[in-house]
Amino acid sequence: MKWLKRKLINWLLKDVEIEELIVRKLITTGNTVYTDTIAEKTSGAGISFNHTIKVDTIEEKTSGAGVTIDGCLIKDGKAANADKLDGLDSSRFCIKDATWNRLVATDDIPWLPGVIKHKDINYLKDDSIYVDEAYIPVETLVIGPTLSMKNAYNSADYSESGASATVNVSSDEIEFVGGTGDTTYAWLYWNFPKNYYTGYLRVRINVVDCYYLAIEFCDADGSTREYPPNCYRVELIPSLSGQDFRLVRKKNGSYTVLATESVDLNYNQYYDVHMIVGTNDGTDAGIKVWRDNYKKFDYSDTSDPITKIRSVRLFFCDNDTASQKRGKFSGPLVVMACEAKYSWS
Repeated sequence: MKWLKRKLINWLLKDVEIEELIVRKLITTGNTVYTDTIAEKTSGAGISFNHTIKVDTIEEKTSGAGVTIDGCLIKDGKAANADKLDGLDSSRFCIKDATWNRLVATDDIPWLPGVIKHKDINYLKDDSIYVDEAYIPVETLVIGPTLSMKNAYNSADYSESGASATVNVSSDEIEFVGGTGDTTYAWLYWNFPKNYYTGYLRVRINVVDCYYLAIEFCDADGSTREYPPNCYRVELIPSLSGQDFRLVRKKNGSYTVLATESVDLNYNQYYDVHMIVGTNDGTDAGIKVWRDNYKKFDYSDTSDPITKIRSVRLFFCDNDTASQKRGKFSGPLVVMACEAKYSWS
């Protein structure tokens, strides 16, 4: 009987050439093959499949080694290779910190690591977010962008001095209303978790009828009014003649106007303002400012520069002591900060 089986097999395989066949624990059912291990025949040659492989889970073979797919190492649930994620260093991608959850735009523009989807900040260049002529390396902290100002406001991040202000918050805007009997100063601030050297802020500003509104990058805790912190600020003051839009440095008790635009701005009108500040350990600093997508200031501060960025603020001032005046900030609100020092021109 064994001889007959061998003759039958030889006859069936007489026109089939098999160089080498090794089968260990192979079970077949219809078109399905069940096996515990598929190993390469030649060391280093790998295993090739002619068509698509469909699996629910791919797990590492060696504990702690991860899985490499087309040259990209996937390990512990993330891309572990630097320079393998869209050509960028994955360690420099923006990471949302739990501290800033209230600024996450859950219903408009979602968080997306490394890319901020907005018409003014919409692509990466040389591992950096490119904003007109300035580069901000994609490294650490991004707040927003958010279209709902309810995501931006938190009473714990609010301070005032002088007459008490009222703050009204809606999805569209944050409105400050001044008090009476004294000048009202009120501000919304965000303290960064550590010192940064480059920052970007974008928000829409409406001086309804108050004295002025400002946006500020500060070098210390933003909860106190001034000195500390020192700051670079952009002011909108419609009551000034021919210099309603200006760049200011406030440092150690000194208030210095660095640049002004010869323009008369309107009350009760929104202006879209972008501000970039780059510092460099006291050597120098650079500030670029846009209003309604036109660059207004490109200033290099070499005389008495601010050395770092630790907070950012939206600032309101009402100097009318007899009646309550208003000012508004509206989204989209975008704040970015990183450790890269000032180097752009």
